[in-house]
Amino acid sequence: MKTPLPLFWCIFIPALPLVIGIGIFALCIYRFIGAVGEPTDKTLFPGSATFELEKPGKYNLWLYEYTMLDGKVYRSNGKLPAGTEITLKNADTGTGLELHSGLPEHRSSGKEESVSLGKFEILAPATLELQVSGRGKDKPFVLAVRPANFGKIFLIMSAGMLSLFVGIGLAVVLAVIIGIRRGRQPPPPM
Repeated sequence: MKTPLPLFWCIFIPALPLVIGIGIFALCIYRFIGAVGEPTDKTLFPGSATFELEKPGKYNLWLYEYTMLDGKVYRSNGKLPAGTEITLKNADTGTGLELHSGLPEHRSSGKEESVSLGKFEILAPATLELQVSGRGKDKPFVLAVRPANFGKIFLIMSAGMLSLFVGIGLAVVLAVIIGIRRGRQPPPPM
């Protein structure tokens, strides 16, 4: 006759995948926070500015709906003033960059809100020259450039949630199996 599994192992075995799942989820949250990335310098427009982009890849151009810059609050309705023209150029090569609009992306950090105006791509580290002209001199607005990480962020969060659910599922299955096996065995002799 087999002796029942000690209570310690009955708790430890189901708890192990749960703890591993929570640990992987916490690691994914940490990676998520790092993947969000900080914007390049926020800049007041209309006018022109340059941004140093150190890594090749896709970038978003963000319009701030609410932010502070140099101690002053700036608000916009999430759209550029009518007649505003944006020109993106790789200052190192002199070639123009195309701004592609896609699904609208919004960001809110509690103290700032912004909306993506579109994406562009650089193939090597570069100095971006951003020129904004047209109307809007009477109501200035704030723009910034940020790496486009939505796909990476989605993948990180999906992996974290999956590991958490798998950990919980395994813990429940193991607890049920151990509970059933312990229930079938006769109590130990006194």
